[in-house]
Amino acid sequence: MTSMLISMPEIARLADVDRSLVSTWRRRHSDFPSPATTAPRPLFVARKIADWLVSRRPAERSRIEAELALYTLASLAMTRPAQELFASITALLCLHHLDGATLAEGDLDERAQSVDPDDEFLRSEISHAHDLALLADNLIESAWDARQAFEWLMAQRERLGATDLYAQAVTPELATMIAALSGAAEYAADAISVTVADPSAGPGDLLAAVAGQLGEECLPSFYATDPDPYLSRLLRRRLIVSGVGPSEITFDDVFPEETEVMVTQIPYRPGEERSPLDTLSSIDDVYVRLALDATAVILGPADALTGPLEPRSDAVKLRHQLLNTGAVEAIIRLPGGLVPFRPGYETALWVLRRSDKQSKQVLVADISDRSLTPELARTLIDDVVTWRRPGYNPDARARELVTAVQIAELTGSSGLGSPLVRKAGPTSRQVLEEVPAQIARAHQVEVELSQLALRDRPAIRGSLSQRVARPQTTATIGRLASLGSLRVINGSRDLPASPMTAHGQYPIIGVPELTGDDRGLGVDWTRVLSGKKSIADRLRRRRTKPGDVIVTTTPRLAVRIDHEGDSTVEFPARILRIHENEKQLTPHALAALLAHAPATNRSSGAIRARKLEDIEIPLLTPEEVACLDALLREMDQRRRTAQAELDALDELGRIILTGLGDGTVTLISRSQIAAP
Repeated sequence: MTSMLISMPEIARLADVDRSLVSTWRRRHSDFPSPATTAPRPLFVARKIADWLVSRRPAERSRIEAELALYTLASLAMTRPAQELFASITALLCLHHLDGATLAEGDLDERAQSVDPDDEFLRSEISHAHDLALLADNLIESAWDARQAFEWLMAQRERLGATDLYAQAVTPELATMIAALSGAAEYAADAISVTVADPSAGPGDLLAAVAGQLGEECLPSFYATDPDPYLSRLLRRRLIVSGVGPSEITFDDVFPEETEVMVTQIPYRPGEERSPLDTLSSIDDVYVRLALDATAVILGPADALTGPLEPRSDAVKLRHQLLNTGAVEAIIRLPGGLVPFRPGYETALWVLRRSDKQSKQVLVADISDRSLTPELARTLIDDVVTWRRPGYNPDARARELVTAVQIAELTGSSGLGSPLVRKAGPTSRQVLEEVPAQIARAHQVEVELSQLALRDRPAIRGSLSQRVARPQTTATIGRLASLGSLRVINGSRDLPASPMTAHGQYPIIGVPELTGDDRGLGVDWTRVLSGKKSIADRLRRRRTKPGDVIVTTTPRLAVRIDHEGDSTVEFPARILRIHENEKQLTPHALAALLAHAPATNRSSGAIRARKLEDIEIPLLTPEEVACLDALLREMDQRRRTAQAELDALDELGRIILTGLGDGTVTLISRSQIAAP
């Protein structure tokens, strides 16, 4: 495989930095790789760039290697069909998993013959994959093992144009939750083995998620149905690298009677073609196959599974019939976007569990207005799984997200197709902890507002008076620097930045911070001091002192006073440090005069920003500067007080409206409030 070339913008994406920093690296680092070609633009060998980045950022090795692999795959996807590319790479990953040998060495065809003599899952694909062996080795190395490399590759389906694989994809969060709701891990823990089936497997997102939750000691058997041979072979490889033995994977329309777990996604159909009756018939087919004490989790369209249906229709009759079996354990309406290929497709889950004891209740939940975070998924799983455990007492545990509803309540409307789910009420945590805390905070904010209203606010007096008209004396920043009134100190480049989370860090002030976007980055001085002395000395000289004025002219003029000091300024921002004996400048006066400096005469098409040294400010008398400084300080104080009041009003409004919206608080009339 020939060496892949990447451009400077692609290097910036690979390194996750701005394009300008790549140019800086080329100028300042003699060991930065030279371009392989410069016409019509510089192009670099991707492997050399990745090695250079890893040498300087070893902690980011896995991310850089994964990004490089993605660039390589995207390049290959332009020269061969995505379906063929996925088949070849996944076959190589599966081969490595089975024989453990490096792929770039040895006879691949002979090894494929050894592990797959009947060509059930990889031998044919390996014959077309020789040129991808080194890439597959790199994928395995960056992902730690073949399984994680396989799943990483499946996560790139959309970016690599594998539409046939991506169309049926679900998010990893949803697949993981479905696998946990199936109870497969609990079955396996009790019996060491478990039989899992999917009557509409596709690329196998759900089956792979179940396999990923089974322990190494488990001996599972997987059954699947898919008429597409390409998807069937891909799914075999995916399950094998997940630890399932090749002989324990069967493709058949008939599943064993002892199947304990079924997970499936009802195939998508456009809304105008979708029939609620067909959807519910698919669920009925799963129910018929369900053995005693077995569990099924079914993903399908929310309109048929949870929404209103045509009154007295066949769909209503079938939905009520399924509910009356007592096998429907839970009905969950899901957030949107969990089937990424169709972000507008709204989905829901039915959890079925056949038992010799018919339940008269069903758990219902509507989480469609939330994000499926890991915490939310864990809570939902706990609510459902604990419900089915032997000896469970519904009154002994408060359910966070689900509500137990009488089946007769859902089916007793004489054929009316009413919706099945309802919004979850307040959780026990909200009732016991969060709501009282929010009410207490609201009372505290009210007190703060009362105190702000009573605060003494003296009148602002600028004491302006007209003087005899004469031209104002001005000076440029460059002129003031040459006179010694102030120093101009350049910001630092290539700062060793990290999130502000630990002691010993000093905040970074750069263009984003000056223009209103605080990144929360800092320089860890413990690391700086343990490195090169020259770098530490340079950064120390450019650390701010209290009262320094930080300014940038790119992309626009922005100014800020660093009142605390001990910050690190990032180029192109610069430090203006006023001489301690200077009487005609103070930090407040300088910052204000700079911020209001008139623009220089420049054409509208000028490209370069105006230079800081060329900006003119008026030269005020010491008396004027003293008055201006005092006035600006008073105005800043009034501004802070006003902002504190605005912030408190906003917070109080959010607390009240959020509580009213979710039904956790109410309002009482002022006449009912006891006088203090």
